[in-house]
Amino acid sequence: PYRLRMVTLGVLSFVGAMLEAGILVLLTSTVLGLAAYRTSIGPWLGFELSIPAALNVAGAAVVIRLALAILAVRVSASLGAQVRSDQRRRVAFSYLRADWGAQQGEATGRLQEVLTTFVGRVNSAMSSLTQAITASLSLVAYLSAGLFVDPLATLAVLGGLVLLALALSPVRRLIRRQAGRVSTARED
Repeated sequence: PYRLRMVTLGVLSFVGAMLEAGILVLLTSTVLGLAAYRTSIGPWLGFELSIPAALNVAGAAVVIRLALAILAVRVSASLGAQVRSDQRRRVAFSYLRADWGAQQGEATGRLQEVLTTFVGRVNSAMSSLTQAITASLSLVAYLSAGLFVDPLATLAVLGGLVLLALALSPVRRLIRRQAGRVSTARED
């Protein structure tokens, strides 16, 4: 039920990150062009831009990026509200449809606790998932822009990230093991 909003959020994030990367490349090229007393920047894919045109394009891209960010926040907030509402409705209907004996067997305030705690956890999980998708797509967009600007440097950065991930792998395993111990100790 939330797939369309998740896809929309992903597309907005990716396009926004590509715009952001383009703005950074454009402004960096403009500053370097100004420092070299050039009147234009480029060529990029056969195009050359004058410095004023480059600044105008960057300004327009910033406005579009801002509009996309506002739209993404709106979609994200709407998604969170819909998840909370749907989950609360689902839990409440399940409780009310249960037989009287099952309802009486529950502790006083249990429904309220489930409606707040459980729904809060589901909403938190959905929020974490959308943030992970957004961050991943942004990383892909930045790396794509990096490959366009300087493929060798981008590959070197990717190699460094792989080495860092390998170096942190034992630390992550230790943290997971310790978290498992703490969780087991709490259950006992």
